[in-house]
Amino acid sequence: NVQMGSLYILISGATDGSIAFWDLTKSIQAFMQLVSVLDVGKFIDCQKRPRTGRGSQGGR
Repeated sequence: NVQMGSLYILISGATDGSIAFWDLTKSIQAFMQLVSVLDVGKFIDCQKRPRTGRGSQGGR
């Protein structure tokens, strides 16, 4: 049986020379499934402009 899909592996190293491989596939898939059902626009309004209309200049 051959399954096609995504695989998410994190490779980390330590100062003692050891290397660890972390399989994050299930965690990332669960997170992506959770985010996909959320209406992110209700929580984050990315399109709003600053009230002053001048950004970091502070409305001067």
